[in-house]
Amino acid sequence: MKQNKDAKITNQRSKSESNQNGLKKLKQPNYDFHKTRKDGVKKDILYHIEKWNQYQENSKEIKNFYKDLEQDHSFIQWIFPNFFSSMFNSDSYRLTIEERNQMIEDEDIMRFYISNYKMFLRFLGIKWNNEKLELENKNQFNLCLQINTHNQLRLRRVLASLSVLGQRNLAIQLLDFLYKESNKLYGTQYFLYDLVQEEQQKYQIDFQSQQGYQDLQQIKQEEKIEKINIDQLAMKSKKIQDPPIKLQDDKQEIGGGHSIKEIQQKQGFNKVEKQQQKGLEEKKLEDKIKSNFKNQNPLANKQFLVQKKPNYDHGKYDRAQLLFNFDEVKNNYVQGDLLDKTWVTINLLSNKKVDIQQQ
Repeated sequence: MKQNKDAKITNQRSKSESNQNGLKKLKQPNYDFHKTRKDGVKKDILYHIEKWNQYQENSKEIKNFYKDLEQDHSFIQWIFPNFFSSMFNSDSYRLTIEERNQMIEDEDIMRFYISNYKMFLRFLGIKWNNEKLELENKNQFNLCLQINTHNQLRLRRVLASLSVLGQRNLAIQLLDFLYKESNKLYGTQYFLYDLVQEEQQKYQIDFQSQQGYQDLQQIKQEEKIEKINIDQLAMKSKKIQDPPIKLQDDKQEIGGGHSIKEIQQKQGFNKVEKQQQKGLEEKKLEDKIKSNFKNQNPLANKQFLVQKKPNYDHGKYDRAQLLFNFDEVKNNYVQGDLLDKTWVTINLLSNKKVDIQQQ
């Protein structure tokens, strides 16, 4: 009897410890998956994670690879965790700030994470070639993003995940690729993930590289050229020997067969109105640019945010670099209930730990 009782107590204790371990694991499920490289995803996906870079184009293996990643809707949340709960996989877990801080400092985890990113690129038909992205399979690329459009949502997750897990440079590189290879998708789906104003110095992006400032500089250059032309005409006119004339008669001819009105035009007297008009155009352009780069709160001014979109000209969208500040687009990196957390700052897009002491 005593032995049976002791055995029962031992079993209960084991069950209790097992439950505690299970609960403990649930606190860092994303970290644990990347550390142990098991559980979370199905066996065939785990197989592809190990073998994907050995597949040859047009082989049976690559076709199965494309098919399995297309049809499985439960792996993407595990290999690209971010600060959003999944609407499609209730068995996945939202990334925590503690997990994030641990993962970005674990070199082994980040190697595994980046390898999975390269795998997903290949699924999209994109090749990672010596740190550069190349379109390897255009048909697969179009199939994934133009026909099977749920992959557009997957790509949002990927961009957000890369950005908050210390791989912001890879997210920007992917955005640059999308801008060139699928400009419409970039300009309608992904521009909000591009560089924000606070990243200007880090990525050495000058405001003057933006389209608005390019237009402004072009106007100024045109004015310089026009001023030079006016000065040259004025110098030529000084060589004309002018006899006494009546200023009232602007049609009277003088030396060289030129009328007073013609001389005035050549000397630039009639350019005042035109230059004033250009001054107004320049001011309007400057005001527009300042408005675009002005810090705004999207929650307080949703209409302004809607209006801030990449320019669309001649069938192509411009880059949206530095168009927003972080506060305007942070809802693309963290879920709504996290927006007011003190750690949700521009530092979240860095490759360093974020201070979470103040909550």
